[in-house]
Amino acid sequence: MSLTPEAIAAWCNGQLDGGISDFPISDLLTDSRTYKGFSGTCFFALRTATNDGHFYIKDLVSKGLTMAVVHRDFENPFPEKLCAIKVDNPLQALQKIAQHQRETFEGNVVGITGSNGKTTVKEWAFQLLQTHFRIARNPGSFNSQTGVPLAVWGLAPHFDLGIFEAGISKPNEMVNLARIIQPQLGIFTNIGSAHQGNFIDIQQKIAEKATLFHDVSKLLYCKDHPLLAETLPQLVPNATQLTWGKTPDNQLVIGTIEQEHQITHVHSHFQGTPLALTIPFSDAAGIENALHTAFLGLVLGLSPDAVAEGIAKLEPIAMRLEIQPGYRDNIIINDSYNSDPESIRLALQFLEQHRNERKALLILSDLGHMGQAAEEEYRRIAALLQAHQPLQLIGVGTDLRKYAAFFPEDSAYFTDTAAAKDYLFQSTFRDHIILIKGARAYQFDLLSEALSLKAHRTQLEVNLTAIAENLRHFKSLLQPQTAIMAMVKAFGYGGGGDEIAATLAYHQVDYLGVAYPDEGVALRQSGIRTPIMVLNSDEENFAVCLQYNLEPEIYSLRSLHAFLHVWSRETTQASVTNIHLKLETGMHRLGIAATDLDAVLEVLIQKPLVRVKSVFSHLAAAGDVNLMAFTQQQIDTFKGLCKIVAAKLGYMPMRHILNSGGILQFPEAQFEMVRLGIGLYGISSHPGHRIHLKPVSRLVSRITQIKTLQPGESSGYGRAFIAKNKTTIATIPIGY
Repeated sequence: MSLTPEAIAAWCNGQLDGGISDFPISDLLTDSRTYKGFSGTCFFALRTATNDGHFYIKDLVSKGLTMAVVHRDFENPFPEKLCAIKVDNPLQALQKIAQHQRETFEGNVVGITGSNGKTTVKEWAFQLLQTHFRIARNPGSFNSQTGVPLAVWGLAPHFDLGIFEAGISKPNEMVNLARIIQPQLGIFTNIGSAHQGNFIDIQQKIAEKATLFHDVSKLLYCKDHPLLAETLPQLVPNATQLTWGKTPDNQLVIGTIEQEHQITHVHSHFQGTPLALTIPFSDAAGIENALHTAFLGLVLGLSPDAVAEGIAKLEPIAMRLEIQPGYRDNIIINDSYNSDPESIRLALQFLEQHRNERKALLILSDLGHMGQAAEEEYRRIAALLQAHQPLQLIGVGTDLRKYAAFFPEDSAYFTDTAAAKDYLFQSTFRDHIILIKGARAYQFDLLSEALSLKAHRTQLEVNLTAIAENLRHFKSLLQPQTAIMAMVKAFGYGGGGDEIAATLAYHQVDYLGVAYPDEGVALRQSGIRTPIMVLNSDEENFAVCLQYNLEPEIYSLRSLHAFLHVWSRETTQASVTNIHLKLETGMHRLGIAATDLDAVLEVLIQKPLVRVKSVFSHLAAAGDVNLMAFTQQQIDTFKGLCKIVAAKLGYMPMRHILNSGGILQFPEAQFEMVRLGIGLYGISSHPGHRIHLKPVSRLVSRITQIKTLQPGESSGYGRAFIAKNKTTIATIPIGY
């Protein structure tokens, strides 16, 4: 949709201030990092507890921004360049604009909420329904107060179905999202303990989530969830209750469930008609999400055969946007999933996060199912590509060639995937980052497999989306003003330091922590600009820290003198250099003892350009409930030592002592910053907390050979295994 600034101002009760106000606006922006110079972009300067979008307006204007929605107290410093719309609350203005956009849409809208499975059901519904409907949906997990309006803004007239998920973490949030989404049909996935601490009880949380469905005509849910079955008919009395489950009073009755390896066979009946489903997953959550998806397809009019065929082809959501090493030192980003315009925008944004200095190549298929809106959508994609230049396009299909005039002159076009594959292998592309983005029909997964480097049949897969979700979860446990240092030591605990650090930097962690300077150097060389603290550094590599703007830990008077010696030799001493003091509180490894602290501070008083950015200590047993008293003693000792530091230096540096376990057990000791380590990677010693974390890594291999052992035959060195019965064994190339 395209609006003039006057229309936007009218929709959100804003006041125009300065600039040119007669140009069309087609893109809404809340994240200044993703601005690519589109002339039709409107930036919403949102204020949060930890940040303020108004701080970034100057930089955006220098890059070409001409319009922003700002708070009424913001003084426009660029009245001739920037058209500012002044409002009482920029977030509410964004939501009002999205609400107006929704009210112009004439198709059907599905709203999805629940404790878990929202994003998966939405994405699987898209997979199932995309050949039957033209669908708009949330990109990724854009289900928040900010994400939902940005998603609904994309509800263009050529779509005939919208599918939007909505998530809340506290009371009174869903009413805003309900006004924006205005669903005619709702799905309540399930109810669980996520964010339970913000609600009086689980009944209140169900009621808050059900606010999304007050005006729906049909409400879908699993009747096997007793709380939902009991409360939803009362909470949404005007909706037709459509349910699935094991009892015969459901519209979709689930019969037997049989599992075979990683596949689940479900025998069911829909309104009396037999329906056999083959679900390509075996976990309980995957089965439930697939049945929600199948039920939605049936309610929307798909035949049982079409639903069964689509469910059998469901793809795991985590397989999107994979980063893989490729031939000729290329990096492959595999998103061979679909090619709708919004997902292309997000994939290009992901490419920029990991591009650094590499040349970029996009392999893109036709969009498909665009109808009369095709020309407009291809123009929009061409504008996206222009904002990411230099970027070369390889197009596959007939439509991209038809609209070639919109795209760069050096683009290449092929009618099918096989021809594109031949071209790529005959070319000399080297040291590129290659984004593969295509509709499922073009089988780009085969293209991705062909281009990827297959040095090992065993791989450690790292889910960067899970890392981001774990980060968001820990943020929800912190005070808004508490900063986060994310630990990426040992090259991201072996998961890939560059890729993990780029993800964390994009999600605006305040600091990164590494174990040794070489890890920090590698991050700097890969383009990471976030402040980095080095835990283990000494006189031999202090110069490297200074050269690459790495901030060393100082853990003794000796290490301080060594650092100052190198600092005086290697710098002009004309600007501030940051260091971090580690204090001994009971771990008894590295750390400045209380008896040495005065001497350390006396030296630092004489060097005002060497600034103590933070003081910290390490908890020895934060995750052990049997040692809570000892941990509290460490925290109390730390508080006392920090007071000495502040009194001597004349300022209070940032303080941090909590690790992942400490964040859970001692929230009152957050101070100015916490260090998020192993919890970021989905691991927790606290049983009640594990359910909130996403697994980040999985080890994947392939069977090399299968054999049958007869009774008495053995396998392995030293006859480590002897078969008692006839036994089938498989050899897997894991290695050491």
